[in-house]
Amino acid sequence: MTHYLRLLSLVVSAMLLAVKAVAGIKVSQTLPSAGKPEHCYTMMNANNYYCNATTSPTQTKDNYAQFAFYAASDKADTYYIYNVTAGKWVSYDQADSYSAQTGFVKMTDSKVDAAVYKFNELSTGAYEIQPYTTTGVAAIYINWYKGIGNDNPVNGNVTLGLWTDNGTKDKGSNWTLKEVGVQQKYTLFSDGMPSNATVIINGQSFTGLNAQGDQSINAEEILASDITVKVGGGYLAKVTIDNANYQIDFKFIQYFTPTASIDAEKQYPYILKMPSAYIKKSGDNLAHTTSASDADRFVLIEAEQGKYYIYDRTAGCYIYYTNVANGSNQTTTANSNVKYTTDKASANTWQLMMLSEETVAIIPGSVENPTGNTPSFNFTGGIDNNAVLNLYNANDRNSAWQFIDPSKTPMPFATLMYALPGAQYIHKLPTKTGETVTSVDFGSISTLALHDDRVAIGNKYKYISGTAPAEEGEYEYTLNLTNETGDEIQSKVRLIVSSHLQSPTPMMAWLTWNWFARAISHDKMVEIAKGLEKYGLIEAGFNTIVLDDAWASPTNDKAALTYDPAKFPNGISGLETALKGINNKLKVGIYSDAGSMTCENYQPGSYGYEAAHLALFDSWGVDMLKYDYCNSQAGTKVSYTQMGNAVAKLNEERQAKGEIPFVFNICEWGKTKPWEWGAEAGGSS
Repeated sequence: MTHYLRLLSLVVSAMLLAVKAVAGIKVSQTLPSAGKPEHCYTMMNANNYYCNATTSPTQTKDNYAQFAFYAASDKADTYYIYNVTAGKWVSYDQADSYSAQTGFVKMTDSKVDAAVYKFNELSTGAYEIQPYTTTGVAAIYINWYKGIGNDNPVNGNVTLGLWTDNGTKDKGSNWTLKEVGVQQKYTLFSDGMPSNATVIINGQSFTGLNAQGDQSINAEEILASDITVKVGGGYLAKVTIDNANYQIDFKFIQYFTPTASIDAEKQYPYILKMPSAYIKKSGDNLAHTTSASDADRFVLIEAEQGKYYIYDRTAGCYIYYTNVANGSNQTTTANSNVKYTTDKASANTWQLMMLSEETVAIIPGSVENPTGNTPSFNFTGGIDNNAVLNLYNANDRNSAWQFIDPSKTPMPFATLMYALPGAQYIHKLPTKTGETVTSVDFGSISTLALHDDRVAIGNKYKYISGTAPAEEGEYEYTLNLTNETGDEIQSKVRLIVSSHLQSPTPMMAWLTWNWFARAISHDKMVEIAKGLEKYGLIEAGFNTIVLDDAWASPTNDKAALTYDPAKFPNGISGLETALKGINNKLKVGIYSDAGSMTCENYQPGSYGYEAAHLALFDSWGVDMLKYDYCNSQAGTKVSYTQMGNAVAKLNEERQAKGEIPFVFNICEWGKTKPWEWGAEAGGSS
């Protein structure tokens, strides 16, 4: 019986090994010599480059090669790779060891000559691929070594190489396998899609997209060329396609507000600025000026969705084009492709093409499907040569234009402030060049006053000071300014007065990542706490120890998030107890991510599970969250606001129980200007 059980155990183990060998990859059974493989895949790295027939990089869909995988019977997670497009096996010369190199793989006609590859599935569902040495798996990975360029030209014939970094460290070693002919469900996201906008994907129209991803489309693969966005109102859409996770994000950016007509009661005038100058009509020429105060004011009138008349309100004329072609260096508008007229019937319309989230190219409205080579607004020949407004390639740096509202330029001072009731209060009011704070309307606030510049002590700005209102609540005051053109500007400031602020003064903490990275544990944190206590740092304000990435058990299941018992045998609450035993002022902070996984792809993120994860942290005695933004599933403001709302609700509960506030730290790296929306999203820093 014992022998039978051992035999049964071996059989079961062998079955499990066979299952593991094909997990995530559908192996083919039919050899190429006998027919077409059952399952064919494309191979794409995390930099969005595919393998072509020679295994060199490509981003041209027609050049994507297809590959089939055949399981190696004697090794788990190991495959032969067949290049279906080339009709060759993807092989290599086996050796005792390998160094980083280009052109490592080669093509062979026979499977018996082909080498096998070890596939390691990552938590994201992608793979890292390793060759074998004569003794085992090599500690090196399939990669276009040295990157895309001269060493690995796009659509070239240099085969795949090797690099030492694995798929979690280097995007070039991170491979997504997409089965050809299989429809995938793409989830569509948008943070603030205008009501008049329409997204068309492969002929299917969508309106009302939201940050929750309530709409989707099935497709084998979606490319930028498959998507059309129709939108007006001064908006354009930035489209981000994630073919690895089958998500598409549409970020709508409004560059200006159209004016209904040149006679409209409400006008929205703008200064048009390229990198080094503004437009100013001088005599008979559409010339330039380097001074914003001298620049002409323009309004844009929407003739049809996304097509606009451009009217120079200062000069009283429409801007139009006579020829859709790049101009030459001209110093008179009479010889330019861009002219002006007072007759609207003689004018034509313009459209926009996004260059960045701040700049656009201004392109003739008659052009269909504009590209970087499309002629657009440009002082062709350069302002140094006194060139007039003309047309030139949209991808030229001097074709990048901003619409600047002279009355609503962003303020360099905070417009959302917090204070404790009755506390000393100061609000510094630095301004941009040419702007002056003239007065402040404090409304119901009687305890604050505006003070002149403290030039004598080196501060060249006005400031508000006094004491915050004694009553908790939300207050507002309005700053009145003038700019160098004489325009009056107003900026409203919200003041939140509360005795339960997340962090009335800047938070001071000790973060694990830069010293320990993933290698954190209960015992190490206790030793750090002892050091903070020994050197007086806790009393100096460093009262929080923050557990960064990799404190949890590794999984991609958000519902299964918990601490790693090997690192924290007494749990996070046990760590909190130990830290307070050293100094009762010590608190525990923790880390998560506003996406599917954390930045290390080690543990699940909290997007969509904000309340559940926050309740878990709270139950452990955690008092602070560092919230990262890797593997995102929605826009930054939406992602952080969802967690911010959960933190605000928790803090209401804590305040009712007389407990200290929970602190929410936004870790977004500055790419989408969190200083403009972070406070509104609920962050303290």
